[in-house]
Amino acid sequence: AMQEALDAAFDACCGEAGRAEMSKEEVDAFLLRINKQLGRGSEYRFVAAAMEKRGAETLSRADFCDLYKAELAKGKFWGVEHDLRALRGGRGMAVPEEGPCELCFDHMLYTAGSLQLVGVQEPLTEEQRR
Repeated sequence: AMQEALDAAFDACCGEAGRAEMSKEEVDAFLLRINKQLGRGSEYRFVAAAMEKRGAETLSRADFCDLYKAELAKGKFWGVEHDLRALRGGRGMAVPEEGPCELCFDHMLYTAGSLQLVGVQEPLTEEQRR
């Protein structure tokens, strides 16, 4: 399912299905869509490094998928969900009633191998939210 979602997101950025690369203009539009400005975010840094490594101002489908594999490996599940929704017209991977990604911080899942829990804060009361 993730590969299908990534392929659909890549195709949406290219404007047509099945292409192997995104042009520089399409890459810039992709980065603006997810980060609201060029030059910020781990996605921008990954893309810049991938372009430099390839010696071309294009982004391959494989590099696009590697970008999101790296984001997932870093535990950035909410970020990948956000980007998929931004690129696929509101369709991400999460099914809200199934969780765990609800794009809010009412709970957080983590792996002990990459993160360490150092504290918990009680949520705001109904009165504090007003």
